[in-house]
Amino acid sequence: MPPAGGYQPIQYKRNLPVRGFRPVYYLVGMHLIMAYGFYKVFLGIREQKRRKTATRSADTWRTKRGRST
Repeated sequence: MPPAGGYQPIQYKRNLPVRGFRPVYYLVGMHLIMAYGFYKVFLGIREQKRRKTATRSADTWRTKRGRST
């Protein structure tokens, strides 16, 4: 038979501590990393264009001087 006054209530809720950062912080971090990556890509494209025009002008200078390779 059950005891007088009944059984104690059963704890069924999980009391887990909160771990990690809030999702907003992860999103901000992800966007900062992506912005840095796009910045580096932009700088790389700019450098490629600069080298391309420098090579083109050097080739033009060589052909005008009569020293084509």
